[in-house]
Amino acid sequence: MIDWFWSNMEKGFILWHPEQHEPLEWPVPPNTGNPLGAIHNAPQTWDDGRRQNLYIRFERFADVAPEIRDVIVYGDVIIAAGATRSIDGSNKARGSPRAPMSKRQSLLLLSGLICDETIWQDIAPRLAGVADLRMHSFPGFDSISAMAKHVLQTAPEHFALAGHSMGGRVALEIMRTAPSRVLRLALLNTGARAAPESEAQTRRRLVAIAREQGMTALAPQWLPPMMGAPRARIDAVTPRLTRMVERSTPESFAAQVTALLERPDALDVLPTIRVPTLLLSGAEDNWSPLAQHAEMHRLIPRSMLVAIPDAGHMAPVEQPAAVATALLTWLALG
Repeated sequence: MIDWFWSNMEKGFILWHPEQHEPLEWPVPPNTGNPLGAIHNAPQTWDDGRRQNLYIRFERFADVAPEIRDVIVYGDVIIAAGATRSIDGSNKARGSPRAPMSKRQSLLLLSGLICDETIWQDIAPRLAGVADLRMHSFPGFDSISAMAKHVLQTAPEHFALAGHSMGGRVALEIMRTAPSRVLRLALLNTGARAAPESEAQTRRRLVAIAREQGMTALAPQWLPPMMGAPRARIDAVTPRLTRMVERSTPESFAAQVTALLERPDALDVLPTIRVPTLLLSGAEDNWSPLAQHAEMHRLIPRSMLVAIPDAGHMAPVEQPAAVATALLTWLALG
């Protein structure tokens, strides 16, 4: 079986995990110059010592053979998946790849620390054609568990779930407590580990600024270090994000910081996740770095890892088109 995987906007990769799936069968072994792409046997080794033995690269979507394009969605992002598939287009063993879902899905979008719908403002219109969106923020909440219970109380019976930053922590708590209700999961600019001791000092310094100087003073201290977009983009979105911060209160900020510092470790949840999962990080995210998402990717069986170039921790605002494309691809996974 060929796993779901995306690399970036220019090149795509199909990953095959021989230790997990049936043999990959090709009537004609692909080589450099084959219409399917270039095959590489130089293995990739993960941090935990596991090896990826094979990948097939598409340099350009136009080069992809027509007979396999039905397993690739959204042409500018190369995605492939499904049953073992031969170059001549025949299916092997376990059925055909699933087509993108046509039924509209309920998608819950969970915002991060003192964030609101502003985070999803440029994403929502791009997703509205395929999903019914519900956005959640958490003013005044002081625990991840309480946030998760709040979401579940108003959620439909089954839903797709995407969480940004602290919202990703809430999403993982929902996966711990109500996994059967979640159809698919997206974790953006987030992590799964409990807070290290070093995190408390930084967060409490920011809480002190909010309490002593106000939210307007907090914004320039908190926002710029989190972003990694080109300067022009940062300058364009900073006023909007500053207004978002100013709509919150020092009390709400302090409560949510408490929730983050006391967050549960969710590493044990990751191997239990059985739904299609997107792990997305800004390539320049220093708060929740790509390596953090790669760790989760290795632990979640049906996950794909996406790095957004020229973006930091606020990737949905910094590069909304790229993030929306990744989410659309994830929503189409069978």
